[in-house]
Amino acid sequence: MRAVIIGGGDFGKRQAKSINADDFVICADGGYDSAVKYDIRADIVIGDMDSVKSEIAAEKIVYPAKKDFTDGELAVRYALERGYKDILLTGFTGERLDHTISDIFMLSIIAENGASGMLRDENNDIYYLEKSRPVKLKTGKNENLSIVPLCGLSGLYTKGLEYPVNNEDMEFFKSRTLCNVTVSSEAEVGISAGRALIILSKDRDFDQSA
Repeated sequence: MRAVIIGGGDFGKRQAKSINADDFVICADGGYDSAVKYDIRADIVIGDMDSVKSEIAAEKIVYPAKKDFTDGELAVRYALERGYKDILLTGFTGERLDHTISDIFMLSIIAENGASGMLRDENNDIYYLEKSRPVKLKTGKNENLSIVPLCGLSGLYTKGLEYPVNNEDMEFFKSRTLCNVTVSSEAEVGISAGRALIILSKDRDFDQSA
């Protein structure tokens, strides 16, 4: 079973459609309002409850407002402690760039605990890449795929992309690996050392029904 964590950021139709009936749904504070808006059943709500506006009709864990972790990180750690190995973060991007960057890097916490994570908003799917854990993606043709090095990379390779990279080293930060294009229904990116983000992007005018 997959754990889905809905944050208090921007949340739209594409994100709502990606949640399955058998997912375990965790709402981080105001993420519960998005669940209510799209008629998504929440299994539990976690946070200090300072931003949620809806009356909560699910189990909840309430934390004090003054704490060392964001509501989103508390939700991620809750999922990991309960053994979930597949975690989707959604509703985690928005106007607050500080929160958005921090939330993207929570993918590293998921990876460090031996689980697979992905962050999805209306236009992007973001994955965390580290040594010995290649990222394999189901894609369509002509989708935009970028690799963003978080440090120097060694042994970077790609499969299923228009501009291949074959066992190369990449410095932080080089724009060469931005805006590649998928050429098949599957793509793969791996490294022998380092850390990076993989971002599969869709333009704003893409077909949301797809």
